Amino acid sequence: MRAPAAAAILCLMAAAVAAQTRSDETEPAPVSSEFDRLLTASEIIVNSIPVDTVKVAAMATAFPQADGTAEVPVIVQVDGRKLIENAKGNQAQAEFFLYAFDSQELIQDYTYQRVGLDLNKVRDRLSGRGIKFYGTLNLQPGDYTIRTLVRDGANNGFSSIPLHVPAGGEPSAAIALHDTADWLMVKGQERSAGPYPFQVGEHALVPSVMPVLGPGTYDVAVLTYSIPTDNLNVAARLEDSAGAVQPAALSLVGRTQADAAGGVKLLFRFTPPPQLARGDYSLVLDLRAGADSWRVALPFRVH
Repeated sequence: MRAPAAAAILCLMAAAVAAQTRSDETEPAPVSSEFDRLLTASEIIVNSIPVDTVKVAAMATAFPQADGTAEVPVIVQVDGRKLIENAKGNQAQAEFFLYAFDSQELIQDYTYQRVGLDLNKVRDRLSGRGIKFYGTLNLQPGDYTIRTLVRDGANNGFSSIPLHVPAGGEPSAAIALHDTADWLMVKGQERSAGPYPFQVGEHALVPSVMPVLGPGTYDVAVLTYSIPTDNLNVAARLEDSAGAVQPAALSLVGRTQADAAGGVKLLFRFTPPPQLARGDYSLVLDLRAGADSWRVALPFRVH
């Protein structure tokens, strides 16, 4: 374990958990067991240990702001069936630790949330899908790894994903697909000063981390910054896991005006071909404005 980072995480975790415990007005755990629990958590995060006794998937998207920083919503999906298996009686719990490590392995932001679940009320939603947690980080331009740890007591699930936060005026694009599944939605502590970032006109998208698509039509948002969108050409295609390519049906249905940071959001409707076999695919969009081009890709699965 890298001592400086581990020590920093332990301090941050202890402060966050203590604050949450005070706000919940519950009895704290004994000091020794609480320290051991946080020590294990810090080891997992610092060393990116791939534990998955709790099934976790995460995504992060940078939304540049006018002041040069970026708001970074992190979406975390947790398998609810495992939480039910590990519950004590009719009470389940989950703790969410989100950390942003920069290229020097320094922590630049973090957030923590503990969630108590009454299975008498939410068992059906947990067993059908699980929890979709929404947390927010605030970051300067640069390259990061967003590390997420989810605990339900003694069990852990970990995810580490790369994220590039563009500097002011640096062109960038991201993609998100609206999740139509019935998750139990949990929002972390309020750390955003602006409106919901995945809002495109009247359409509020709840992003899916790993979409599982069937027949039908899906809303897809393309989130652009410092890209001229007035004459933007968007070409769509599907790629399977073997690299085979076929056309994709995509139609533009909405867009926003440029915000103070130069962000424009485009809303498309995507209809997967009905003959798609089971397997893993990517929806690939090639964006072109004059001589400049950008590529965004959305992995999805067909069952």
